[in-house]
Amino acid sequence: MIKQIDALFASSQRSMEIQSTRASLLANNIANALTPGFQARDLDFRALMGGLIAEPAQLIATDPRHIRDQENAADAAYYRIPTRASSTGNTVEEEVEQAAFSDAALRYEASLQFLNSSIRTVKLAIRGQ
Repeated sequence: MIKQIDALFASSQRSMEIQSTRASLLANNIANALTPGFQARDLDFRALMGGLIAEPAQLIATDPRHIRDQENAADAAYYRIPTRASSTGNTVEEEVEQAAFSDAALRYEASLQFLNSSIRTVKLAIRGQ
């Protein structure tokens, strides 16, 4: 029973962890918008969530390149390629970072609402209502 409940919450938990890490990366990008040579970083949410969404209860890494459940999302960060060149070598584009930060916050909130909904459903099932 505990495994089924853990599996029910696993995707929401992982989503919130990834979006939280992503928000931290994006906030760091924004904070360093004027730092010469700073390289903006981001996360690929779909790549990090891919295996978990497909099989929440049976994550099996069959290749060393597979993302494991315990992997730190910050380790999967990539450097963003800017759309316009900067004379200082800084790749932060503030409007892109702000839009990405808003997106991450919205996705975090959606994951939190989904988790709350799942908890309410489990509570109703336990009570037999």
